[in-house]
Amino acid sequence: MAEKSTSSFSAVSFVAGCTAGAAGQLVGHPLDTIKVYAQTGKSTGIKWSEWRLLFRGLAGPMVSAGAIQSVNLGLYENFRRRLDSGSRSDSQTPLPMVAAAAATA
Repeated sequence: MAEKSTSSFSAVSFVAGCTAGAAGQLVGHPLDTIKVYAQTGKSTGIKWSEWRLLFRGLAGPMVSAGAIQSVNLGLYENFRRRLDSGSRSDSQTPLPMVAAAAATA
């Protein structure tokens, strides 16, 4: 069975970044909405039937944060793999290579 090269392009990091960005917005958007209600002096006592109001306007930030995190994590992981392609697969990536990958992403 042939082993897969560690220096090849991987789309998994892009999918993971998209999922992370979308999940972050799914959790953070309702909290930001409550914060805005508190800052504007509106009542923060939300009834069970009004919980859906916390998620109003979530689609735009969810898509954009997913896209941004997808590009960020995908580029970082692929650059890190490319820079670390000469080392053994069971060792950790050296810190200077991680820093270089982070600077390019």
